[in-house]
Amino acid sequence: MKNIAGFLIAGILGGLVVVAGMQLIEDPEPPRQEYISPLKTVPITSTEILPTQNLTVAAELTMPAVVHIKAAESETRARERYIEKRQQRYNDPFRFFFSEPYRGPKVGFGSGVIVTEDGYVVTNDHVIDFADKFEITLNDNKKYEATIVGRDPDVDIAVLKIDSDDKFTPITFGDSDKVKIGEWVLAVGNPFDLSSTVTAGIISAKGRGNIIDRENAIEDFIQTDAVVNKGNSGGALVNARGELIGINSAIASPDGIYAGYAFAIPSNIARQVIDDIIQGRAPQVRTPDMSSRPYLGFELEELTAEVIQYYHLPVKHGLIVTDVDAGSPAYRAGFEKGDIIIAVNSYETARISDFLRELDGTENSPLEFIVNRKGQILKFTINV
Repeated sequence: MKNIAGFLIAGILGGLVVVAGMQLIEDPEPPRQEYISPLKTVPITSTEILPTQNLTVAAELTMPAVVHIKAAESETRARERYIEKRQQRYNDPFRFFFSEPYRGPKVGFGSGVIVTEDGYVVTNDHVIDFADKFEITLNDNKKYEATIVGRDPDVDIAVLKIDSDDKFTPITFGDSDKVKIGEWVLAVGNPFDLSSTVTAGIISAKGRGNIIDRENAIEDFIQTDAVVNKGNSGGALVNARGELIGINSAIASPDGIYAGYAFAIPSNIARQVIDDIIQGRAPQVRTPDMSSRPYLGFELEELTAEVIQYYHLPVKHGLIVTDVDAGSPAYRAGFEKGDIIIAVNSYETARISDFLRELDGTENSPLEFIVNRKGQILKFTINV
């Protein structure tokens, strides 16, 4: 009897297990929905591009976002410029007897990069600084009128807005701080007024300064040997994944034709300026020579590990002052050539973008600098 009772109990328990298993099968837990961000940014993890892979994917991703820009003066703007130059001639005794004929409106060409779906386009300030009429041509040859949103001559960045409700293909921003010397890159633009052209090269150097002969310029260029020529200005420098790491801005050449060196504004700096302009934090354009940042009067360059080691500098990071204008706010505050700025407003400054963030966030209040001068720690203040 005991054996029969044991069999019955075992059978009942087994049946309960089977019934419970069937219920789990019939009523599975609903799957969780994964949230996908709509922003065009670099994923947290991404597959590394192998040296054996080609760059066609990067080119295909980039070309729809790179545009051709025709910048032109109106007749009214051209005559105002001529009258202003003529007045300057009257005020200059050495030019008084040399007249210049009226040559009509100026026209220029360059490249730009679509950065939002609703048609904001970034380009170089020097591509559009003279103009008040803009025509955008996409890679598929569609043409649109555009208006200027804002400019930052110090960084050589300007933002246009396409006059249309159409949706556009924006580029994906990469992290320019993470690019490495020797990394493959593509330069995409419209050289010599041609349609989209792609050239390849490598990152030759980072943190280049003293390239542009312009007062109050903020320079932190990526140097590349990808071919860049006239008309490429404002175009995209992308990595092998098609992510924007720079805005092509300048070439080192005696005649304006590519001679082996080209320079791009890092995407992290460009993105900060673009956001400021779009969100209205940078001044709107009112005059052609308007500067969006206060004049401080020094030139800065990032310190690389190689420079720190070579010169045996007593710092691990910072911005070195490469020049100070006599009589400028920086000069009056006590800055000297060779000073190393290690912090601004108590925040470490390892990169130019760190300095720009503090400068742009300071309105009518002092900037406080912590400076290393040959091992001696000093504190300087500049009122902005």
